[in-house]
Amino acid sequence: MEDLETIDAPSTSKDLFAALIRCHAEQNGSAAAFERQERIKLARKLLDLREARSIISARLQLTYGIGRSQAYEDISKALQIVREPYLKLDEQEVK
Repeated sequence: MEDLETIDAPSTSKDLFAALIRCHAEQNGSAAAFERQERIKLARKLLDLREARSIISARLQLTYGIGRSQAYEDISKALQIVREPYLKLDEQEVK
């Protein structure tokens, strides 16, 4: 699922494919692994937006119906993911 973002395809196609994978996983009982990946991905996104860990924990708990310790474990996993560097412009390009 993580590599889905790197595929050169329209975002609607990617979303439909991801939904198909989730549906298949739910039918086979392996949806928990995908849900955890989604929680960690959301936590990383919120960390990149500089949200407080307590806010991220509360949001994960409310969104996914998980406990406090699980939310903080997901945040810990998200912190291990290396963020993508932001594009920096030279001063000459900004002028």
